[in-house]
Amino acid sequence: MELRRLCHLGKLWIFLFVVLVLLALLPAHENQVRAGASSLPPINTVFIILEENTNWSNITASVAPYIHNTLLPLGAHAEQYFNPPNNHPSEPNYIWLEAGDNLGLTTDDDPSPTNSTSTTSHLVTLLKNAGISWKGYMEDIDGTTCPLSSSGNYAAKHDPFVFFQDTTGNNNASDAYCLAHVRPYSELAGDLSTGSVARYNFITPNLCDDMHDCSITHGDTWLSTEVPKILDSQAYKGGGVLLITWDEGIGGDGPIGMICLSPFAKVNYSNSIHYTHSSTVRTIEEIFNVTPLLRDAANATDLGDFFQSSAPPGTPSFSMAAQAGSSTSATVAAGATANYSLSIVPSNGFTGMVALSCTGAPANADCAASPGSINVNSAAANFSVMVTTKARTGAIPAAFLDRLSARPVGRLLFAAFVLLLPALAAIALSRRGQRGARVFGLVFVLIVVAAALGCSSADGSGGGPPSSTGTLAGNYTLTVSGVSGALSNSISLQLRVQ
Repeated sequence: MELRRLCHLGKLWIFLFVVLVLLALLPAHENQVRAGASSLPPINTVFIILEENTNWSNITASVAPYIHNTLLPLGAHAEQYFNPPNNHPSEPNYIWLEAGDNLGLTTDDDPSPTNSTSTTSHLVTLLKNAGISWKGYMEDIDGTTCPLSSSGNYAAKHDPFVFFQDTTGNNNASDAYCLAHVRPYSELAGDLSTGSVARYNFITPNLCDDMHDCSITHGDTWLSTEVPKILDSQAYKGGGVLLITWDEGIGGDGPIGMICLSPFAKVNYSNSIHYTHSSTVRTIEEIFNVTPLLRDAANATDLGDFFQSSAPPGTPSFSMAAQAGSSTSATVAAGATANYSLSIVPSNGFTGMVALSCTGAPANADCAASPGSINVNSAAANFSVMVTTKARTGAIPAAFLDRLSARPVGRLLFAAFVLLLPALAAIALSRRGQRGARVFGLVFVLIVVAAALGCSSADGSGGGPPSSTGTLAGNYTLTVSGVSGALSNSISLQLRVQ
């Protein structure tokens, strides 16, 4: 009776094991929603200008006619935007706009080993790690050194980047990374005209032009001269946003100003939603789809209410599509080349050089666009994408290995095998003679082989049997991207390797 009960228990374990195997081999769900995904429009370029020490109630039409009569009708603005609670003086607010917190840097002192931070968890490093370009434009620096010290009308306390040691090479005035990214404001106009402006641009006027040492009217006049340079650029017209805000309130936390200008922005619009600098940080992270949300940004409301749901008609742009008679899907045997014939299609008068790239190719395969860049005028410009695969060698069925090892549940199979061994032994012992021994031996061998497959990781590591050296069979999604200055678009290609 006990042997029969063991036999039934063993059969139950085998059934559960088979279910696990089937789950491991089912196709993975590929369309996972990224945490923190934003409903913001497809903004390509961000400009932010930071003014100084002024309450919004003091920005009146009489002292700031350009702001009131020109900028506010062009876009959206907030009536209830504040610096973070009790976050004073200036420097901690600049740090907050970069890190979602002041990080304990609460003075207005220049950066030093003790007045800086070693954290890499801040905005421009997230952008760098994601391959997104950035620059800080500081008025009245000379660009020959990393500007760690205040000089003339340049105040280091208004330059957030010099307080992060990974940006300055540990407070090194000769650091090449800092020199490449923290540049004189005078260079912005040239970068705008040549289309070489970065995707994230932080602009600090000098101590007079930012309303700190000079009047509100003086700062308003400076904006009237400089803002049109941004608004007239392709980087802005092709999907940009300009945010103009102030660092802190006077006599309290605000409200302070926040103005949003963009082809996507609502026009002549204001709201009374409660915002802080954390809202700005969150919005920029969502625009560029970088995570994690930095500190208090995770608790903030983004600036999404400022924007329309889509770009207004007439915004210059481009898209990518398959050429007539061609397809965005291809099926090839391992060792063959898949060819896609694509076009860049300009709209609303878009012209310019578009750089092309291809990502998402499977292991042991190469993907390339030809040519690598293409000049687009008034008509569609054709190009091709080739995916070169590699023939497989080895005895293990590649499709099975690929499906099994790519699933997390596949790595659970080893535990199932360990639990399965006693069950199989029970079945074998419940039978008499050599037949039971042969059954147990055969199943044991199958378990060892299957366990090796199940423990193989998706990249071929993990101690399993040697995998195929060629391109694994399966379905793949590739992304072909086109970038022109700050404007970018992409198209997905489907590849099936047999």
